[in-house]
This record gives sequence, C-alpha cells and structure tokens, in this order.
Amino acid sequence: MVKYEVLPTTTEHILELSRTIRDADRDEVWAISHLSPLVVLEASVARALMSYTGLADGKVLAIFGLGTVTMLSNITIPWMLTSNEIFSHTFVFLRYSKMWIEEIRKQYPLLVNYIDGRYIGAIKWARWLGFTIGPALPLGPDKVLFHRIEMRT
Repeated sequence: MVKYEVLPTTTEHILELSRTIRDADRDEVWAISHLSPLVVLEASVARALMSYTGLADGKVLAIFGLGTVTMLSNITIPWMLTSNEIFSHTFVFLRYSKMWIEEIRKQYPLLVNYIDGRYIGAIKWARWLGFTIGPALPLGPDKVLFHRIEMRT
C-alpha cells in the first residue's frame, strides 16, 4: 500500500523536484521567467505564505503553496509544480487538490495565477477545480500565451 504524506517543504524536496519535474512544468517555468526550476522553486517557497510537498512512498509528487502580490493585496496566488511521479497517482492527486482548494478558499477570497496556454492538462485541471479561465495573453520574455485563472469566493 502506498504511503501518502503532505509535509512542509524542505530543501531536499526542492532539490528532488528540480531533477524530476515534468517537462510541461519545466517549459512553463522557462516561458514565464527564463529561470531554472531550482531557482523558481527556491524563490517560490521562500516567499510563500505556506508551502507543502505531496509525497508518495517518500517520492515527491508535487510542491505547492500560496503567494501574494504584496502583503496588502487581497490577491492570493496558488501555485504548484509536479514531478513525473504524479501520473502514477492521478486519483489521489485530484482528490487532494480539490480538498486543498476548498480549504484555502475559506481564508482567501481571490485566487489568481497564470497557466501556459500549451499546458492543456493544467488548464483542464484548473477548470475542474472551479477556476475561471481567461483569454490567452502574451507573457514572459518570449511572449508565450498564458491564461489567467481566477477563483472568487
């Protein structure tokens, strides 16, 4: 039986995910920032209101958290990067991601982020979670098309 855990993110989690990150996540990180997954993960976790790692038998499935635009802003930014291991745990991932979004909606009235328009799976997942998907807009150094996702309580 698989042992699933959600733990506060550690440096070891960040290092593992930087090596095992899904290609689509790596492409999205590069498109928006021209930075490596390691740099983006370290910065995201350092600035996060909260950051957690989903594990299956000790292997990192995903690192996720919440950020803000500024401390005075009412916009909260949910984010997640996943490993290739996620494909072996789809049902558990979907169930727990739905539960997490429902919990954070209780505290944060406006959730906003952007998804690479090429990342069809992430767009479908965000829609399934209840996000409104906006039109594609050119963002990042290469002006790749990204969709704004938004959820209001």
